[in-house]
Amino acid sequence: NSCQVVADSIILTLTPAPQADAGSNQSICASEIVNLNGSVTLATGGQWVTNGDGTFVPSDTTLNGVYIPGTNDISSGSVDLSLITTGNGLCAADTNTITINIDSKPTAQFVAGTACLNSSVQFTDSSFVQNGTINSWLWTINGDTSTAQNTSYIFTSVGTFTAELIVATSGGCSDTVQMQINVNPNPIASFTFETFCPDSADFTAIADMAIVTWNWNFGDSTASPLQNPTHTFPASGSYDVSVNAITDSGCVGSFSDTVTVDPCDDNTVFDPVVPTAFTPNGDGFNDLFLVRGGPFLEFELRVFNEWGKQIYISNDQNEGWDGKYKNKKQPLGTYVWTYRIVTLDNTELNDKGEVTILK
Repeated sequence: NSCQVVADSIILTLTPAPQADAGSNQSICASEIVNLNGSVTLATGGQWVTNGDGTFVPSDTTLNGVYIPGTNDISSGSVDLSLITTGNGLCAADTNTITINIDSKPTAQFVAGTACLNSSVQFTDSSFVQNGTINSWLWTINGDTSTAQNTSYIFTSVGTFTAELIVATSGGCSDTVQMQINVNPNPIASFTFETFCPDSADFTAIADMAIVTWNWNFGDSTASPLQNPTHTFPASGSYDVSVNAITDSGCVGSFSDTVTVDPCDDNTVFDPVVPTAFTPNGDGFNDLFLVRGGPFLEFELRVFNEWGKQIYISNDQNEGWDGKYKNKKQPLGTYVWTYRIVTLDNTELNDKGEVTILK
């Protein structure tokens, strides 16, 4: 072979690939800006790109500038920022992306329970945020603090006190709300009673301030909402009777006493006793308007409405008026009653008064 061997060579230069570092993910509040901390290696520069509608300041090629979120960024709650290398020589560009979580400003609010002297008052958080998560609570109540989401407090004096709640999101957004808490006194309640046959008692409740609700427990699984009820016990004996007096502010005063009902003497005659109100609502408690006392030789009870029309008459003391006329419930209000009674010694008694139908 007469051909000559020919050789050639080239120089291959390997250039390291450029790298972009956009920094770390961040969480900010809706009113804040993003401080950028980008860097590139083996490239002459970089350019920021957003998938949102914000603005890079002073420009998108300033690696350590700032990003001002746009309205769409804020409403969506997050935005991605990408740093792309430029001036890469013969190499392809590198991209690195961070996510910016944008928390909305939370709205701090809470609900306070009834505030009564020396009673635990519940404070319930009801704060909310559109974007983000509330993860911090700071209560300040009468100078004392708590970091629980919901808390309670016992006020040892009456008056007006300030309760404050500061809430914050994981992104550091916060809001503050204050509420004036009026601490009210508890009423001092008590009652007196007078027993009569058969196995009954008249109760009179008193308190040192205005009461809107009375709750009686007669110790025999029955109750009454009247201030001064008349109650018939199932049998003679001793009963633990209690009453709760509740004010318009929801504060409660309680009193209890033992009521002893003695067996009736068959020869004893008791004067007629007429209640001032009853509640014919079918709950089994105080549903009838009854005249207590006796026994009587003769008995007649009449009831009249506000127009003077007679709507009830009975000669049976144990029957009682159920608050109806011709089987129709009568409206709440005051009615006039009269009775004619002849006692065992032939004494005739006549009287009249008013009775109120309550709920």
